[in-house]
Amino acid sequence: MIDETERSGARRIVKLSARGAAEGSPVAYWHWHAMIERHLRMSSTPATVLRPRFLMTKLLGAAEGVRHQGMLFAPAADARIAMIHPGDVAAVALTESGHDGRTYVLTGPEAMTYQRASRRSC
Repeated sequence: MIDETERSGARRIVKLSARGAAEGSPVAYWHWHAMIERHLRMSSTPATVLRPRFLMTKLLGAAEGVRHQGMLFAPAADARIAMIHPGDVAAVALTESGHDGRTYVLTGPEAMTYQRASRRSC
């Protein structure tokens, strides 16, 4: 995809990556993202890499359980996570210039527990 984009003469690439992207990571998903990022850096097309911490939309997979149980079950105890909405991720590099060659780790405005995120008042 990167090579085709470069051949097409695109002005910029925005790569949605992963927070833990690292070559040699024991987590294959993170290793693959790092390999793609490396290939992107070698491209002549200007690029921006976005590494969201935790996309809020991942919570949709638990919606049915929350509806029936009133709680979101996750192996996180009281851990707080700064979740981010996908629309906010896109706004970082798609609405203004000056981001070429940069990598951003993105988080939401406030760290919260899964229990808080599952309440209707959030």
